Amino acid sequence: MPLDIDFSRYPVLVVDDEKDNLDIIRFNFRKVHPLHFASGGEEALEVLKREDVACIVSDQRMPGMTGIELLKSAREIRRDPVNVLLTAYADLPVLTEALNQGLAYRYVGKPWSSEELGHAIRGAVERFHLVRENRRLLELTQAHNVALQSEVSEAFNFGEI
Repeated sequence: MPLDIDFSRYPVLVVDDEKDNLDIIRFNFRKVHPLHFASGGEEALEVLKREDVACIVSDQRMPGMTGIELLKSAREIRRDPVNVLLTAYADLPVLTEALNQGLAYRYVGKPWSSEELGHAIRGAVERFHLVRENRRLLELTQAHNVALQSEVSEAFNFGEI
């Protein structure tokens, strides 16, 4: 069952060294999500230092830094983004590593269709939303537990036992 999410509240970072790919993604998804773009890994890490994003969509094969290297480094800056890895190459060991290490939520092969990539991004944003909501509820529950423990302790004078 799809979640009722306002996707316009969840920014997506798109990383690809091919400008045409960035332009196509911009055209197809600009009305759905706030988008940030980077043409390589180092630039993407700089964006992550400034911006909180729900999803990173990254090409795997880029000069200077691979998509997996980017996603590993991104975890040190932002732990929550849910990632989609794009690649034109069926490099099974690389994809297995990305999925098994939890670096990528989905893999989308190039060439991709807007529908396929949109579905992957929607799923990633939904997962991001659920992780953040679960964390918020856990923190709320923990705060209530502390307050209740304090009330019980005061009511029964456990400090004097």
